[in-house]
Amino acid sequence: MKRLLLIMIAMVLALGLSLPVAPAVRASPDSMDVVSSNATQITKVYNKAGGTDNVVALSINAVEAYEPMQGPGGYPNGYTLDDTVVSLWDVNVQDDHDFSGAGADWIWETPHAEDPQSLVGARYDADASRWGRVVLFETTFDIPGNPTSATLHIAADNGWEAWVNSGTHYRSATVSGTGWENSRLYQADLNTSGWQNTGQPVIPAAELVNGTNTLYVLAGNEYFYNTPAGEGSGGTPPAYNADPYTQKNPGAVIFHLEIEYELVPEITINKTTDWTGYATIGDLITYYYDVENTGDTDLTGPGGTLTYDIVTDSLAGDYLTGPAYVGGDGEGAGSADGKLNPGEHWYYEATYEVQEEDIHHCQLHNIGTATAYYGEQEVTDDDEVYVDLAKIIILCAGRDEPVGTVTVVNNSGNLTVTYQTNAPWLMTEIHLQVSLDKDGDGIADGDEIPQTKKGNPIPGKFRENIEFCPPVDFWQVTYNLNEEGWVPCEDDLVIAAHAVVINNPGTACTPFLTNFSGANFLPCLTYKMMSRCGCIEEETAWAGGYCDTKPNVKFFVDNKWDYFNKYNKNPWANLYSGGNWATYFTYHVMLCDDNG
Repeated sequence: MKRLLLIMIAMVLALGLSLPVAPAVRASPDSMDVVSSNATQITKVYNKAGGTDNVVALSINAVEAYEPMQGPGGYPNGYTLDDTVVSLWDVNVQDDHDFSGAGADWIWETPHAEDPQSLVGARYDADASRWGRVVLFETTFDIPGNPTSATLHIAADNGWEAWVNSGTHYRSATVSGTGWENSRLYQADLNTSGWQNTGQPVIPAAELVNGTNTLYVLAGNEYFYNTPAGEGSGGTPPAYNADPYTQKNPGAVIFHLEIEYELVPEITINKTTDWTGYATIGDLITYYYDVENTGDTDLTGPGGTLTYDIVTDSLAGDYLTGPAYVGGDGEGAGSADGKLNPGEHWYYEATYEVQEEDIHHCQLHNIGTATAYYGEQEVTDDDEVYVDLAKIIILCAGRDEPVGTVTVVNNSGNLTVTYQTNAPWLMTEIHLQVSLDKDGDGIADGDEIPQTKKGNPIPGKFRENIEFCPPVDFWQVTYNLNEEGWVPCEDDLVIAAHAVVINNPGTACTPFLTNFSGANFLPCLTYKMMSRCGCIEEETAWAGGYCDTKPNVKFFVDNKWDYFNKYNKNPWANLYSGGNWATYFTYHVMLCDDNG
């Protein structure tokens, strides 16, 4: 007896299919369809030739199946590929779902029922029609939003199993259960006593994703003998005949997956800087902003306006230039249309000049914000950047020679002072006094910095009093705020930083090196002598004042400095009451445990 089984699948599909050959897709806002067609892929065949498993991996397209035309008693009376002809299959499913209206086609691995036995190769053998085959169809598609619901309409002649991604498996009532594809396709495993078996499983939205998905369909057709000897017990298998009108048992599957989804507008900003190390007053920091449309919709300015002005920065003001758009529209996934398309990047840059008030924090913290619109819906994102700040003061020798820097920074409950000289200068002595500004007047009083009766500092009585032999170009000391009793955000310090510096001797000093022990460094007792002989230059150096007599050094003009004096902004350059040129500077203790 010949029986036909139809399985019907309805799903609303996501926009844009991604297959070796693009499947038939019909898209509309917020809903989409995926349907069976000759673009559906066949990736595996469970071949029952010889009664044993012979699973073959494939990568071919499905073909449109010959559909049986209606004949007496509900049996086929000829076959057709003409979609305008209402076939017996179409009649049997028309009350369950309008597959043709959705654009779905009946498909199979070959157009004829007995065709496989005539094909050459590892896929089939001459006995394939006796034992049958189960075909695995796959359709890959993209959902351009968040899935909210899905329904699969499916029918087959004779049995089917379907699932999406790694989700729930749904089966027709005609198959025997899990593993049926590995069984012999007789009545016990593929029941065809009532072949018209359609299915409309609801696919949970959680089993689909925003992005790439795959629908899998296993379909099989019962195979039988022409003679009454019975299935699997003898008799004559149907002979192949190229004439489709003599087909004994055609097979096919048809499906339609309906998917509904919500479009998700989203924007992402990534803010960075190439600044490394500490920044201080007058430094220009460049910020970079990468804005990407990470959602599913085009984004514009308010009211649909086309604009690139979508990035702002929390440092906006007189000292921030930008953020300015520098490119990106039309690159990558976008088009040069003034809209931020899905997957498109726009790029921005800005520069900021560090100010004195910034140095009262451990870090320069700022936030970049991108704001765009999907219709009237505002879409925004922000990203933050931290740059470490320090008070950096010029170490000035002989009033007019910048020989290095003194850097003060506090973080993690400590305050660190660092001396660093520039070649060819080295330090033979340092003297450092860091004291609480007890009365908060910003003036180094005698009970804060050791001084003479006239009010000049006495470096030899400073807390740190160190000689170096050989000379060095780097020295650092760290104080614990709690142990010192310095309260963050409340206390100010007065800092006197002094050093004795020399020029690193060159070949002119070779006789002195030879005469005094022949060592590879200068014996400490020879520095003064070599200075008097003109071999090296020895100077006293202070941090906090202006190196104000050297050429090419710019002074305090319009609140801006460059060269070394950019670090020496008033009121940092403080003189003692004694009248000599020695200087000190102040420092506000900060709380630096919470990002500045």
